[in-house]
Amino acid sequence: EQGGRFFVVTGVPNSGKSTWTDWLLVQQAERYGHKAALFSPETNPWQLHAQRLAEIHIGRSWRHMNMEEKVAAVDFCGRHFTHIVPDEQDDKEVNPTLDWLIEQVRLVVLRDGVRNVLIDPWNELEHVPSGNESLTAYTNNAIRRLKRLCGRHGINLFLVAHPRKMQPGDIPTGYSISDSAAFFNKGDFGITIH
Repeated sequence: EQGGRFFVVTGVPNSGKSTWTDWLLVQQAERYGHKAALFSPETNPWQLHAQRLAEIHIGRSWRHMNMEEKVAAVDFCGRHFTHIVPDEQDDKEVNPTLDWLIEQVRLVVLRDGVRNVLIDPWNELEHVPSGNESLTAYTNNAIRRLKRLCGRHGINLFLVAHPRKMQPGDIPTGYSISDSAAFFNKGDFGITIH
């Protein structure tokens, strides 16, 4: 229940990273009433993500829920989850940056009382190092900024990051994530789904 923590979640593709983080956030909402902000652009449209959260909460698929369960699930998700979705400009998709995401998180923390934040996955943000900054230095600074955000607002942030290409059977760690060892070194908790 303590806030201000930075969690790095990794695992090979299709290992269940998103399912596990969704389950955890539903548990936090059910047990403690914690609200969560979700930046999950791979689950598009965002309503599919909301449906998955509803299914976790009720314990069965949407199509097998009766009307009373659906109403309860929609109410639960509406009270506990906010989806952060970039706007489209001139019918073009906008690539969200870290600056944009941090501002959106601050907004929902202050407006909605959010306690947990999910970024799933890291590689869906537009990462643009400044000047002659290396991608490793950029990633280190980005994680530092996210950790400060956690500390200032007392939120837990769950960052899902894909590992670089690995050999079959290898178990990824924070060191396996592309671009920086900071994913391993700076995380308060490192979680591997395998």
